[in-house]
Amino acid sequence: MSVREWWFFKMILVVVRGANDPKELFRTLNSFTKLNVYSADRFSFMGVDGAPEPKLRDTDIRYESVAEPDLRATLDAKMRETDFIEFVDCGTTFSPSAFDSFFETAEQKNTQREVFVHLESSYSYRLNRRMRAGEVREISQDLTDSLWIGSTPTLLSFPVFKEITAQFGLHVSPQQLFAEAFMRCGSYEILSGRVCSTRTHEDRLYGESVLFSVDWYLEFVQYWQDAFNNIRLNGTGALPPVLQQMYLYQLNVRLSRNTKRMNKFVLSGDNLLRFQRIVSETLEFIDLDLILAARQRPIRATKSMVRYLLGMKPGSESGAEVTSTAGELQARIGTSVVERLSDVRLKLDVLKDEDGCLVIAGWVSSIYLKDEFFLTAQAGNKSWELEDTDISSDFSVFGAVSHRSRTFRVEIPHELLTETDKIQFFAVSRGDVRQALELDFERTTSKLTAAPSSYWKIGPAILKNRGDHIEVKPASKMNLLRAELGLLRSLTFSKDRVKRAAAVLRVLYFISRPVTKRQRHWVYYDRVIVAGDNGEYAYRFAKEQHDGVKKHYVLKDGTADAARFAREGVDYLSHKSLKHRLIFLNTELVFATHLNPPIRNAFSWNEQYFRDLFNFKLVYINHGLVVDRLDYVLNRNVVNADRMCVVSSMERQNLLAPEYGYGPAQVVETGFARYDGLKSAPRRRLLLAPTWRTYLSVSQHADNGSKRNKDFLESNYYRVYNGVINNPRLINALEKYDFELVYLLHPATNSQKKDFEVRSDRVSVLQSGEEAGYEDEMNAADLMITDYSGVQFDFAQMLKPVIYYHHSSIPPHYEQSSFDYSVHGFGPIATDEEALVDEVLVQLERGIAMEQEYEAKAHNFFTHIDQENSHRIYAVGKELMSAGPRANSEGTEDV
Repeated sequence: MSVREWWFFKMILVVVRGANDPKELFRTLNSFTKLNVYSADRFSFMGVDGAPEPKLRDTDIRYESVAEPDLRATLDAKMRETDFIEFVDCGTTFSPSAFDSFFETAEQKNTQREVFVHLESSYSYRLNRRMRAGEVREISQDLTDSLWIGSTPTLLSFPVFKEITAQFGLHVSPQQLFAEAFMRCGSYEILSGRVCSTRTHEDRLYGESVLFSVDWYLEFVQYWQDAFNNIRLNGTGALPPVLQQMYLYQLNVRLSRNTKRMNKFVLSGDNLLRFQRIVSETLEFIDLDLILAARQRPIRATKSMVRYLLGMKPGSESGAEVTSTAGELQARIGTSVVERLSDVRLKLDVLKDEDGCLVIAGWVSSIYLKDEFFLTAQAGNKSWELEDTDISSDFSVFGAVSHRSRTFRVEIPHELLTETDKIQFFAVSRGDVRQALELDFERTTSKLTAAPSSYWKIGPAILKNRGDHIEVKPASKMNLLRAELGLLRSLTFSKDRVKRAAAVLRVLYFISRPVTKRQRHWVYYDRVIVAGDNGEYAYRFAKEQHDGVKKHYVLKDGTADAARFAREGVDYLSHKSLKHRLIFLNTELVFATHLNPPIRNAFSWNEQYFRDLFNFKLVYINHGLVVDRLDYVLNRNVVNADRMCVVSSMERQNLLAPEYGYGPAQVVETGFARYDGLKSAPRRRLLLAPTWRTYLSVSQHADNGSKRNKDFLESNYYRVYNGVINNPRLINALEKYDFELVYLLHPATNSQKKDFEVRSDRVSVLQSGEEAGYEDEMNAADLMITDYSGVQFDFAQMLKPVIYYHHSSIPPHYEQSSFDYSVHGFGPIATDEEALVDEVLVQLERGIAMEQEYEAKAHNFFTHIDQENSHRIYAVGKELMSAGPRANSEGTEDV
C-alpha cells in the first residue's frame, strides 16, 4: 500500500467469530458504536455463522452474517486494497478510545502503518507492562525491551491479511497472524485505549482445552520451525532477537504448564517425541545468550526451565564449567556466569515445633553448583552437616526428570535456642570456604516471611528473618510486646488495605485470647463449597464425643450443602466469617481433605501476616487415595502433616518411601470416614462417574466452582462420554432390563452439564454436590462405570461391581504408581465404547454382582471393610493431642 493509498483508506471491517450468541454479539457491536471515532462509514461488521438480534438492525451499523464456507469469497468481493480488517471473538469489547490513535495516524500523510495491536484491559495481562501503558508508539524488530505475541486482536491492512491467510488459511491463530504480520512488515503500532477479551490469554491460563490440545503444542512448534527455516533460506540475515523472544516466551508457557504436578499428559508417545525433536531443532536458531537471559523480563522463565532449555539446545551443554574466583565458586556456560555460590538461596519450607525441637526443613536452590559444596547449619557452638533427605524435589517436564534439588532437615533442641542469638546455614566449598546462604520463607508453613517485622515464638525464643540468618531472642514478655507492636505498626501504616485489615484481625485475636485460650477447637473441612467427603463424616462423629473440645465444620453460605446442614439442624462454621477466622487462628487440630489449610480457611490473601499464629497440628484425611505417584505434592515438606490417614497397606508403603519423607508413626491405616455413609440400597441404576482432567477445566478455587470452558465441546473427553450416554445398544439394554443410567459429573466439570445431550428418559446427567451427592448415588447404584476416579474405591468397599473405561484418547492426569488396574483393579477394563457396552450387557444379562475374583481383590486391598473409619480417625486426633502440648498453649497470647 502506498502512502497515498493509506491516507485514503476506505473502512475497517470487523469480523466477529462465533457470532451465534445474540447477547454477546450485541455487547461487541455496542462497544463499537460507543467509540469516539465511530461512524457507519468507517466501520462495517461481519458475523461468521451468526445473525444479529432485530434491534441491532435499527442501529447505525453495517452488519451482515456470513457462513464459514463463504467467508473467503465474501472478503475478496467486499474488501479493497485500502481497507483494514480485524478478527475478534464474539463478546469482545473495546474502550471508547480504542481506535483514536489509528485515525490520528491516518491523518499523518507521510506515515505508512499496516499492523496495529490493542492492549488488554480485562485483567492485568503480563505483557501490557512492557508496552509503556498509555503511550502510543511504534515497535520495530530492532527493539528488544518490549514483547507482544498477538493474543489480542490485530488490526491489519487487507493486503497483508490476504497474503498471510492465502498461505496459512483463515483459521490461522491470533498469535501466528500477528507473528507473520510483524515479520513481513517489520513493525507494528500500539493503539490507544484497550480491548476486553472474552478469555484469559495463554500465559495466565490454567486449563482450557484449546490450549492443552495436541495441536496447541505441535502446531506451535511446527509453525516456528518453518518460519525460522524460511528466514534462513531467504538469506535475510540473523534472526531478529525480538522474534526469538516471541518464540521463547510462548515455548516457556507450554513447557511450564507441564512441569512437576502440572503435567497434563496431553502429549505422549510419538506426539511427545515429535514435539521434543522440533523444540530441539528450533532452539538451534536461538542465541545462547537469549536463553541464559530468559529468567529476566519479559520471558521470566525459572532457573530450572533455563537449565532444561539448555539441555534441549543442540551443542549447548546444560552442565557448566565450575571455577573459583576470589574465593567464590562460579558456574559458567560460555562466557556467561549462570550461578554464583553467593547467589544460592535456601528455601525454608517448614519451621515447626516438634518434640521439644525447632525443626527446619527445605531445599537448596542450586542447579549448577550443588555438587560442589556441602551444607551445614549452626546454632551457637553447635553445628550440623546436613545430608540430602531424598524428599521429592524433582524438576520434571512432561513427566521426565530434568534435575532435582537437594533437600535437608535439621532439629535444634529448645535449650540450644537459649544459648545462641542466631541460626545460620553455610555452603562449605573446596578449601573449607564458608558462604552464609540467604534464606527464603515462601510457604504458609515457613512461619516467617521476607518482611523484617515478621516473627515467630517457639518455646523459649522469638525468631526473626534477618536475610542470611534467623535472629534468636529470649521470649520475654517485653520482647514479645516489642515484636508484636513492630509488626502491627508496619501493617497499620501501610497503604495496602489487606495489610491494614490484617492488623485489625491480629488485634482482635489478642483481645479474644483471654477467652479462647481456655477453649479447645478442632476444625474440619472438605472443599467448603461441597461437603459429603471425609471431613463431614469425621466431623459428624467427633462432634458427638463429649471430650471438652469444640468441633467445627467449614462451609460456604449459600451452597446446597449449607442448606442441607440447616435443614438437618447441624451447625457449620460460615466460611470467611470473622468467627471462622478467629476460630481457625485458635484451633489446635485441623482435619483436612485438601492441602494448605490456611488458604482453604479464608487466609488466601493475607496468610503471610498470620503464619506465626498458625500453630495447629494437621491430620490429613485425604480426598483420594495415594495409589498414583504423588510425591511431588504429598511429600512431608509440602503437606507438613502430623498424621496421614489412608485406607490400605499399599498407600502406607508408598508414603513411607524416601521421596515422601514420612516416618512409620505418621501414616495410619484408618480407612476413609466417608465410607461410614455407604449403605448399599440398589435401585436398578448404573452410575457413570469418571474423574476430571486438568487440561479441560478452567481453574477452580477452594470457594468457587469451575467456570464453563467454551472449548469443551471440541474435546475428546466430551465426545467419549457423550457417546456413552447416547449409545443405542446401551439405551436399548436399559429399556430391556428396566435400568436407568446416571452420569454424575465431577465437581470440576459441573459447569459443562448443558453441553451433554440426553436422548433417552432413562439417562440423566447430574451435577455432583448441587443436584446429587456421591454417597446417595453410589448407594443407589447397582454397578459403576469409571475411569480412574477415586470413587471406585468407595464402590468397591460395598463389594459392588466396577467396570473401568480407559479410552486411549483421554489419558489420566496422574502418573501410575503401585496400583496397576490390570492387577489390582476391582473389575474388567474396556478401552472403547462398544467394548464397554459389551461388559455392561454381560452384567445385565447374568444379574449384576461382583465376581469372586474382584471381591477377593477388594478384601485384599482394604485394611478395614466396616463402618468404624470415623472412630479410628477421631482416635488419631486424640492420640496426637495427648502426645504433645496443645497448640497455642505457648503461643503469643501473653503479648
